[in-house]
Amino acid sequence: MSALVDALLSSGRTGGVISLLIAAGLFGFTAFDYVANNGFFIVVPAIGLVFVIIGGLLLVHGNPQSGEFRQAQAVPLDPDFQDRLRNMERPYFVCTRCRSLPDQQFCDACGGNIDVLEIRDDEDLRLALASMGQT
Repeated sequence: MSALVDALLSSGRTGGVISLLIAAGLFGFTAFDYVANNGFFIVVPAIGLVFVIIGGLLLVHGNPQSGEFRQAQAVPLDPDFQDRLRNMERPYFVCTRCRSLPDQQFCDACGGNIDVLEIRDDEDLRLALASMGQT
């Protein structure tokens, strides 16, 4: 079973689809067993649920280029940009998505406004740095 899970994890999104197909087969077997014998083994749907979770994770986090399981990695913040944020005259705005300094609550670089924070004090700066992956 471990070799099967390892093979699914190493095949990325394709492994996610295969995992969901395995889960559908297990749930189908459970339904057939319930109709035929008026009962079922709890282990089979539990294993099916495990394959649903693995398939869902692979569909979301599977890397289509290399076929591997990947997690989003935080891109380190440029030290010069971090020093600039600490030393700028406040208040100012910073976009935590594209790491730019817009003039208003709307970022012209990436077109977003949810990720634009107004920096008024040290607590706002700490929150902005934390949202960009810095401590």
